[in-house]
Amino acid sequence: MGIFKAHHKARLIAKGFSQVHGVDYSKTFTSIIKMTSVRLTQAITIANRWDVHQMDVKSSFVHGDIEEEIYMEQPPVLVILSIAGGIASQLPIPPKYDGFVYKKRISGDSILVEAFFDPVCPDSRDAWWPLKDVLRHYQHNITFIVHPFALPYHNNAFIASRSLHIANRINTSYTYPLLERFFKYQQRFYNKPTFQIAPATITKQIIHFALEKIGNSSFDKFISSFEDRTTDLVTRISFK
Repeated sequence: MGIFKAHHKARLIAKGFSQVHGVDYSKTFTSIIKMTSVRLTQAITIANRWDVHQMDVKSSFVHGDIEEEIYMEQPPVLVILSIAGGIASQLPIPPKYDGFVYKKRISGDSILVEAFFDPVCPDSRDAWWPLKDVLRHYQHNITFIVHPFALPYHNNAFIASRSLHIANRINTSYTYPLLERFFKYQQRFYNKPTFQIAPATITKQIIHFALEKIGNSSFDKFISSFEDRTTDLVTRISFK
């Protein structure tokens, strides 16, 4: 039986996640078992009339007798820092629900629908208009929330998403009109036409683009909000 124990412990060393940042991970598991191994172990156990002890897969490595140090590595942005015996996450938990509520409709007996939209993504744009018709038809039965989701292959998506958070911070009535303006003119901020433009210049263009919709009276607030690290963190937390 000692041979089997050594075999399974060796598998524990491998980094077992295959998820993609910003797409599909919230938990991490190590690849320590296969169903073929389970069937083989059960067959040997029955043949030898051994006792079987069950343990939680997530913490199975804790129960082993291992002399070597084993390091379990999480995906890069989920690194947890241990400080003075305590654990502190790099990203804070939002103090309230995240996202932008459509027309401020929140009802306890309504159906909650949440969507993740990239303001410069053609698929998000094409999905918005029919979805808006559905919201208009079922307006008394649905609570709808949009989460800005900056897709990594759209170079200007994060700056555009951040501008939505800033607009919402200034006045919640600005958010959806600005989102629709992005959908209408998003080709201005596609990768190809902006490839040789510096990010700082893109930021200025997006600020003026937003102010054309919400008014120049918000100019100072928009500028200062882009210099405020809080809006950067809020935008990063929004799609995690």
